[in-house]
Amino acid sequence: MSAARFSGQINAFLEGALHYGVSSLGADASSIQLEAVTREEGRTQPPTSKLKPGSQAALMSRDKQEHLLVSLGVCGFDYRLVLLFQIEDKAATRDFFGSTEAIQDRLGEFTNLVCGSLNRSLQRAYPSTGMSTPFSMSGACFDQLQILRPDLRVTLNFLLNADVRLRIAYALSLGRTFGFVENPPAEEESVGELELF
Repeated sequence: MSAARFSGQINAFLEGALHYGVSSLGADASSIQLEAVTREEGRTQPPTSKLKPGSQAALMSRDKQEHLLVSLGVCGFDYRLVLLFQIEDKAATRDFFGSTEAIQDRLGEFTNLVCGSLNRSLQRAYPSTGMSTPFSMSGACFDQLQILRPDLRVTLNFLLNADVRLRIAYALSLGRTFGFVENPPAEEESVGELELF
C-alpha cells in the first residue's frame, strides 16, 4: 500500500464523512466546499498547495483569531492516522454548530461523528481499523504533526458555509514509521548511595 494512493481514499472518505457530520447537525451539507489541499510527503519534501483564487488571504487570517482544536486517531494493523480538526471560535461558528456556550464539546461531538463515518468506510477495505475518542488540544498544536514523523501529511481546508471554515489535517504513517523516536536516558554513575528495600 502506497501512502499517496491510500491518502486519495482517505480524502474521498473524509469528504463523505464531513457531509454526514454536517447533515447530522441539521445544516445544509450541499454548501460544503473544499478550498485547498496541502500535501507534504516524507520528511524532506517541501509542501505543495493547490489553492482556489482568493482563499490564501482567508487562510492567513487564521493566525489572528482564536481557534478550537480536536484530535482523534484511526489505526489499523499496518497504518495509523492522526487527525486534527481546527475551527475558528466566533459567533458564526457557534450559530452553525447550534451552540451558545460549550462549543468545544459540540466540536468534539461533531468530530466523533465525522471520524466514526470515516472509520466505517475504512473498515470495508481494512477490517482491522479502530478509532480513538476525540480530545481537545491547544490550537497552537495544529502545525506540529511532523513530530510523529509520518510518511505523508495532508491538510484539507473546507468552507462549511459563507462564514465557517474548517481545517482538517492528518498524519499518515505506514508500517515501520509508527511511534516516536525514543532517546534513552544516559546511564548515571553510582556514587555509593544507600538503598533501602
